[in-house]
Amino acid sequence: MSGWARASKAASEVTATAYAVFAAVSVLAVAAVCIVGVTPVQALPSYARQTGQQCAACHNGFPELTPYGRQFKLNGYVWSGGTSNLPPIAAMAIPTFTNVRKGVDGGLAPGFGYNNDFAFTGSLFYGGKIFDGLGTFAQVTYDNVPNTIHWDNIDLRYALPSELFGREAVFGVSGNNNPTVNDVWNSTPAWGYPYLASELAPTPGAMTLIEGTFAQQVIGLNPYIYWNRLVYAEFGGYRTLSPRTLTTLGTQPEGTSAFQGIAPSWRLAIEPAWGRNTWEFGTFGLATNVIPERITGSGTDHLTDVGVDTQYQFLGARDSFSVQARFITENQNLGASQALGLSSNSHNLLRTWRVKGTYYYNQTIGLTAGYFHVDGSGDPLLYGPISAVNSPNSSGWSLELNYIPFNYGGPDFWPWLNVKFGLQYVHYNKFDGATLNYDGAGRNAGDNNTLFRICLVCLLTRGGRRYGVESPMIDTDARRRAPSLRAAFVFVALAVASCGGTGPESGSADASVAGTVHVCESCHGPGGRSISPTFPRLAGQQKDYIVAQLQAFRDKTRADPHAQTYMWGMAARLSDPTIDAIAAYYASQTPAEGEPGASPEIAAGKKIFTEGIPSESLPACMGCHGEKAEGNGPIPRLAGQHRAYLARQLEAFASTARANEIMHENSKNLTPEQIGEVTAYLVTQ
Repeated sequence: MSGWARASKAASEVTATAYAVFAAVSVLAVAAVCIVGVTPVQALPSYARQTGQQCAACHNGFPELTPYGRQFKLNGYVWSGGTSNLPPIAAMAIPTFTNVRKGVDGGLAPGFGYNNDFAFTGSLFYGGKIFDGLGTFAQVTYDNVPNTIHWDNIDLRYALPSELFGREAVFGVSGNNNPTVNDVWNSTPAWGYPYLASELAPTPGAMTLIEGTFAQQVIGLNPYIYWNRLVYAEFGGYRTLSPRTLTTLGTQPEGTSAFQGIAPSWRLAIEPAWGRNTWEFGTFGLATNVIPERITGSGTDHLTDVGVDTQYQFLGARDSFSVQARFITENQNLGASQALGLSSNSHNLLRTWRVKGTYYYNQTIGLTAGYFHVDGSGDPLLYGPISAVNSPNSSGWSLELNYIPFNYGGPDFWPWLNVKFGLQYVHYNKFDGATLNYDGAGRNAGDNNTLFRICLVCLLTRGGRRYGVESPMIDTDARRRAPSLRAAFVFVALAVASCGGTGPESGSADASVAGTVHVCESCHGPGGRSISPTFPRLAGQQKDYIVAQLQAFRDKTRADPHAQTYMWGMAARLSDPTIDAIAAYYASQTPAEGEPGASPEIAAGKKIFTEGIPSESLPACMGCHGEKAEGNGPIPRLAGQHRAYLARQLEAFASTARANEIMHENSKNLTPEQIGEVTAYLVTQ
């Protein structure tokens, strides 16, 4: 149960596809042989191998996701860029040690000692692309505290990149088995802090419905849209599984409750980004009619969880910092529980809130501080078994120190290996309603203060080197030097939207950069002819311009948000000869043809391009970019470029997010209508 018991075109296409394959992938995950793992899961080496990126590309001290990591998940786990053809299977192992201030008579858990106990958790994962648009995160876990093998978090996604109102959009659907496990921010419960906690130490008995009460006991579908890398909206529903199904999947059904019908869920979030910063704020929730302990005949309880959350993230070249916070209020109408003698009250409230801040140095050494608080209605029947004062109230704080030595790539003998060492301390101010003698047997809140030691090992069958192939973007000498955080950030996102190309290539990439160009094609399309407005078309672009931009990305002198988040990491290790060869290759490709069109808007744009706006002292664009917008040397080709991309660059110049004094002066006074006109014209060239 929740707080009232201790233990207790695009949309239809993506939904149909997800229903067709979700059950099959779930069975595959459960049938896998479990050898090593983690609960909850952290970063997957199979994703790193699939994308060719290091762990720090997706994670800010995993499992916290970076902007690229969020994009990768929202786009269905399908982005590529790596060179290995091995199946996307990964594993994790977590040996842990738990010490509480005062041991527990009879053992911390059945089969364990009074105090100072070791435990082990292991998981096997299938994580990555299944086919175009469809990917998964599927986990099966062995847990030696209850000594069980069971299915764990499952998230199967189908995503379709598209456009909406002239801006990029991703339409998708997630099939999953844990409310909020499909979320991409680390401020909601499934991926919220603490990312890993002791299973042996005593913990407060009350939690809301959405905070894991029904994890791995439900199946749900969550259609979503992610628009303009700003707004995320999702609405879906969950249904509980039968006791027989739970037993088959390794989850014990005893004491579990059930939803009556479908439990609707929702999520809405907005995430502005500026410079190296992102700030998300949103709401999420779940509402359901619950059959307490699956006992029929007394009606149902009705529970509604409403949460608000926020996440701030700063990702610098050396230092990173993030804050996550959430508040959840649960409204409990407990008519059925009261009739069954499970609750004294017919109506209760339960509230929880958490906040934590994390600092990482060079994505290697991290320090986290957190605070948690639970409060709600007193209820003798509901909380009496765990609290001498019949109260759910608990509060405390935690400190955690982590060391991740291989976040920028594993050792030479195993490049996809990562290890996380952690030391966590949890202090309780109040526990199950009281500071002193909370259980009526003399145990105090502080007796449960916990020192928890973690060694998390992520591993995978070796990647490209096993076959004598180095990742084309890795300079092995540079890899031995201390890298910056931005050097680990990944290539431009939304690769699934740019896999299609047309027409033969005008030239082939030099053998020395063929692998690198292959990675570039994941976003910019074959031959540099991308079909997604997120990524500029490079085919036929001026060589000198490409050279200048790649050098600026590498040297971090071009610092607009897209450059920082994606291209800084991609270009960090490119040598000058490699940059020259890449630029030569794309300059030799046949440019995309313009889109024919005739409208007053296009005519107005042509006038701006060819004549300027004399009344505003704006010179003609063609004076620098050429009569046909073909560019010249370091001045870029604009003809045939994506309209949305051109508009975004003009806006960046105007705001100085992208530094260029001449372009700032020429764009700062342009109105949105004028930007729309000139970009509409350039698309036709």
